[in-house]
Amino acid sequence: MHQIKPPAAKLLGEASEEELGRIFRDYGEERHWRALARAVVEHRRQGGAFTGIELRELAHRTLHTPRSGGVDSATRAFQAVRIAVNDELNALREFLDAAIDALAPGGRLAVISFHSLEDRIVKHRLRAAATGCVCPKDLPRCVCGGRPTLRVLTPKPITPGADEVQDNPRARSARLRAAEKLAANGEAHHG
Repeated sequence: MHQIKPPAAKLLGEASEEELGRIFRDYGEERHWRALARAVVEHRRQGGAFTGIELRELAHRTLHTPRSGGVDSATRAFQAVRIAVNDELNALREFLDAAIDALAPGGRLAVISFHSLEDRIVKHRLRAAATGCVCPKDLPRCVCGGRPTLRVLTPKPITPGADEVQDNPRARSARLRAAEKLAANGEAHHG
């Protein structure tokens, strides 16, 4: 059997119940995160190690997977652990900031995300760059001097159609968002 390699095994073997709960809740979007965190800690107390198969079976025993159309509980558990171990959400934030900075006026950025956590980060980062101002909304006027650096091209994400999902089921969760870099004066580049 292929074991989860550290640091995933280390995370599951050493993190507190509270930390595991936060990971399953925030990164796996698991509604029953407390039960899963408790089960992982109990599994450790009984001397259990963590392989991929053991984590899957633990998730299935602890969480009840929806009968049809829902996401498997083990999938959410693996997603949560993967995101935590790889620090994927912070990496995405860093990438977006670097990509926006690197764009020339008129350059376009297109990002495909595959789950709601990523999509939310992309949406908020593009909107923030398109707004520019970071002043509290209750101020009568802008005092920060922030200027928009992007124009959002996709107010709503572009999602695959039924034909595309039928041809490629992995595309079902894809969300595409795009933006264009503005010139330094805040206007769209024409050229």
